[in-house]
Amino acid sequence: MEISVIENNGVELCFDGYSLFQDNNIIQELQKTYLSIIKYGFYIFDSIGISFSGFEEKEGQRTITVYSPHYWDAVIK
Repeated sequence: MEISVIENNGVELCFDGYSLFQDNNIIQELQKTYLSIIKYGFYIFDSIGISFSGFEEKEGQRTITVYSPHYWDAVIK
């Protein structure tokens, strides 16, 4: 199962004490603790089941996808 969320004032998405939409440099902060890979235009944190897209060019259009941890194992290895 996969759920994609686009930034919206009425939606707050949090993980490990971080607000995934509001915290600046969220990708860099998560990379301090979790392994990530950039593939298919996504920053993928497969071990925790979160990916980011549309993040660098237009932050207002960023999308966060939440899925089962290790869902992309076969694709990214």
